[in-house]
Amino acid sequence: MKVAYNFICPLKGWYLFPELIDILTFICKSNLSIQSKISIGDVLIYTNNLELWHARAEKIYSAAIEGWHSDINAMKEIAGKNMSFAIVFHTLNEENANKIDIYLRKYEHYIGAFQVDDTVGIIWACYTSSLSDYYKLNGKKFYLLWSGIDEEEKENMDIEIFYKIPFDSIEFESKEMKGTLFDGDGYFEKQVNMARSRKYLPKVFNPKISDSIVDNIIFKVGDSAPALGDKIYAMLKSFLTAENCEDYAHIAISCRRTLEYLANTLFPPIKANENDEVKLGPQESKNRLLAFAHKESDRSESLLNFIRNGSELKKKLDKTLSLQNKGLHAEIDGDSAKKCIIDTILLINDFVSLPWHSLPPTIRPDEEFMKALFGGDGDTLD
Repeated sequence: MKVAYNFICPLKGWYLFPELIDILTFICKSNLSIQSKISIGDVLIYTNNLELWHARAEKIYSAAIEGWHSDINAMKEIAGKNMSFAIVFHTLNEENANKIDIYLRKYEHYIGAFQVDDTVGIIWACYTSSLSDYYKLNGKKFYLLWSGIDEEEKENMDIEIFYKIPFDSIEFESKEMKGTLFDGDGYFEKQVNMARSRKYLPKVFNPKISDSIVDNIIFKVGDSAPALGDKIYAMLKSFLTAENCEDYAHIAISCRRTLEYLANTLFPPIKANENDEVKLGPQESKNRLLAFAHKESDRSESLLNFIRNGSELKKKLDKTLSLQNKGLHAEIDGDSAKKCIIDTILLINDFVSLPWHSLPPTIRPDEEFMKALFGGDGDTLD
């Protein structure tokens, strides 16, 4: 789940570097297993209109009470009268969220934490859109994120302040312009469906593990497969609103397209040569998924033998594709459609879990911004 830790701050732009260093040190020394991006910044709910300020706080915390949280009422009362600042972990399990919350209670200016529900517009605006992703934590590997536009940006980032924390490594990582004005996915409508998927997945999946699966998918490919949230949500929504066998058959097709999209992300098509033992073109999404697994598992055997030998992952993939194909050629019932969704989600989780790291970001350019900036179709400065 996505969790915001909130603090009172005396003035706008007051950054909690000592508190952040303390949290990271606690996480590292406590050996908490966390894979997450970390955002920090002002929570932009304050205004000179005190009545409006209080109303915004009321709306945020009334929605937040539906999820995991600490003392919501106290938080709402304080945040509705004081400027606040947040440190947000994008993917955190409940056990670790509680441990960090308890640890932070030693600070007088700490006012509590809650699960960020990005399906609520004002929460998305205050805790996602207006905050910057500055860091990423992958176990004991720590990354300082920079835009990917100007190398001088790294020179202005104070990396030495993190050396006192016993990380295994500290590195810079480019966001490849993710989250900048060039990113066409930086809008509520473009980002909300992964958050909706988190809410709806427990309706068809084991609630005890659904959140951890969504967290893993977001951390590993959330930035590299920006349309994946749309596709997962489409599967879930279609199932929950299906009325007949024809509707269920379309769910199987949606599941297949989702795996094809995943294959395009993990292992883009390669132009075929006559002597290729394994074809890896646009139509061979199954082969490309297995080629990705072969590459990430660092197997000594050839790709052809890896596919032929029938790994456990290949067996699961074949079984899922068979069920999806059934929906292409015949009607299926609700139980089969539900199983198709579950198996597809599990396969996505299996494949994205193969690399220990998250994949590089991919942006879908903001076409309107590019046209305004460059003129014409955005291909030239003339």
